[in-house]
Amino acid sequence: MKICLAFSPGGHFTEMQRVIDAFVEHDICFATIKTPSTKDLANVHYLRDSMGPTKLHMIGNMLIISVQSFRLLLKERPELIVSTGADVTIPLCYISKLFCAKVIFIESICRVNDLSLSGKIVYPIANLFLVQWEKLTKQYLKAKFWGSVL
Repeated sequence: MKICLAFSPGGHFTEMQRVIDAFVEHDICFATIKTPSTKDLANVHYLRDSMGPTKLHMIGNMLIISVQSFRLLLKERPELIVSTGADVTIPLCYISKLFCAKVIFIESICRVNDLSLSGKIVYPIANLFLVQWEKLTKQYLKAKFWGSVL
């Protein structure tokens, strides 16, 4: 199976590293931002960082990320997107639905009482939405608790 693992650098990448062994027998590609910690990944597609000083800057970058995500999906044709967030992975998750790919979103362990903004945005379209605190399953009925990744 072709799988795209999507994440932002930092803690999101750390959490992805904790679950990557579950996918080693599959054909994997990565979608992330280029940083010193991600520069040595194989089969990686770098997305533009969507953070910026203004909302207009962020919207423009999200449009660019959407185009980059579409190109990635055309080239790689993953059947499954696994995302640990954050903002740069949102367009990829949504556009992947046009390609009939399934989406698994793993919410960050630091989200104890509520979902992250990226989690809230991806929640409606995720085929599997995992949280790392069991109490979140009471508030978000679609969410599943399978334990923590850290």
